Amino acid sequence: MEAVIIALWNIVANPLRSFLTTIGIVVGIAAVIIVIAIGEGNREVIQNKIKMMGANLLAITLQNSEFDDGKILAGMPTFVDLKAIATLEKKIPAIEAISPVLRINSRFKYQSKSIKFFINGTYPSYQIVRNLEVLSGRYFSVFEEKHKKRVCVLSKSAAKRLSTNGKNILNQNIIIDGRRYKVIGIVNDLPPLQNNAKPEQAYIPYTVMKKEWPYLFLDTVYLTIDKDYAVEKSIGEVKSVLRQIYGETSKNWVKGMTDLLKGEKAIIMQTTLIITGVASLSLFVGGIGIMNIMLVTVKERTKEIGIRKAIGATDASILHQFLLEGVMLCVLGGVVGTVFGIACAQVVAELMEIPVKISWSAIIVALVFSSGVGLFFSLYPAAYASKLSPVEALRYE
Repeated sequence: MEAVIIALWNIVANPLRSFLTTIGIVVGIAAVIIVIAIGEGNREVIQNKIKMMGANLLAITLQNSEFDDGKILAGMPTFVDLKAIATLEKKIPAIEAISPVLRINSRFKYQSKSIKFFINGTYPSYQIVRNLEVLSGRYFSVFEEKHKKRVCVLSKSAAKRLSTNGKNILNQNIIIDGRRYKVIGIVNDLPPLQNNAKPEQAYIPYTVMKKEWPYLFLDTVYLTIDKDYAVEKSIGEVKSVLRQIYGETSKNWVKGMTDLLKGEKAIIMQTTLIITGVASLSLFVGGIGIMNIMLVTVKERTKEIGIRKAIGATDASILHQFLLEGVMLCVLGGVVGTVFGIACAQVVAELMEIPVKISWSAIIVALVFSSGVGLFFSLYPAAYASKLSPVEALRYE
């Protein structure tokens, strides 16, 4: 207890020096807190996406699947045939629902509002495939899809942006690229599969989409696997059927949830590595600062060390004293850095609109890490102090 009091006294006796010494530790620990908070936040977002979209969601997509220096390989199909979808449904009993998707960015007009966002041409089964929750109205029917009815379902965000004066847009007519559609339903916003995807979406029958935008090619199909079947096995079956239809060029078309969110995970990993590098450098510089100031402290207290040794202090007690001071200095920096890091993480979340999650594990890791830095970089000064000769120390001026 006496050693702790002495250590605290020496830190408090030189407040400015103690503060300047711990700046590197503060910045490093704050960076560690921010890294863990952003990593945990993004991991939770990805897990929520998987939960909301379903781990059994698969995508058949030609986008970026078989390219050679940015060009489509010779002989590779540029679109998925609807007959292939029928074949998949027939041959694979594990498929619960399947739907093609045609997409284009369109101009939506309603009264004084004019906004651009994506419209999706789908089968009625798309509601099941993407787990769309109908908030009001309904999704379009097989009859409407078959008879090419101009009906439209809007996402919650799209409906909110198009509505005027807070009025409900349900059962109203809107204009999409110069064509009149009736809004028959409002559904929940889907979590985006890409970071740049917007929540504003519209859904119309696939047959209408193909009729109004005949130049669009089908390159994406979504399907869900029945929960009674293994997803990985079903992926293999889907790949096998596609290989029979399109050959080996289709081997990379099928993607599960892990593949669909791979881009997000890669960005998170890169960001984490960069900030971790900065944090490590800062902690190293901070550790050098601790070692330097501890060596200065040993020089300043050389006579005190000589007196303590002369009245019976052992080398071990001197070693422990200076190690304790170094560790306490770093722990103090760690505490300040933790508070600073939590505050910075909240600011980053607000300014950059990215998720963060502060966990007790992050705080414990930060404090243990700061203690480790203090212990490592105080070892040499403490050992130097403990080996001083009492006679030479007493002569020191």
